[in-house]
Amino acid sequence: MPNEPRPNRLYRVVRTNPPSAADFRSYKEVGIALRFPTSAEAERCYDGVSFSDTPERAAAAARLTTPTCLVATIPIADDLPVERTFLHRTGHYTVWAESTELLELVDGVQLLKLQTQGSEH
Repeated sequence: MPNEPRPNRLYRVVRTNPPSAADFRSYKEVGIALRFPTSAEAERCYDGVSFSDTPERAAAAARLTTPTCLVATIPIADDLPVERTFLHRTGHYTVWAESTELLELVDGVQLLKLQTQGSEH
């Protein structure tokens, strides 16, 4: 939503702690083709990197099947090109920056235990 306040921090699932630049590559950088038909928004975000506004949403967006995951945190500076995108996805943001730049911004990695079926109690 355009009137939402800009978050101070964003979160992304990473493979290792410490993470590597490979954890912050866009679909374009990785070589993943856009599925057709695509939306104008998907094409615009193709060279950006997806983040979420909470660690839990980052894990959910990654569609993991493991009981835990690593989630990196980056602070959002005023000059970092970030925008709320894909409004049908709660808390989704796209950041347009080089993977090495995003890696340098990481100020924490947390191990997050994921909810699995039957573990709610």
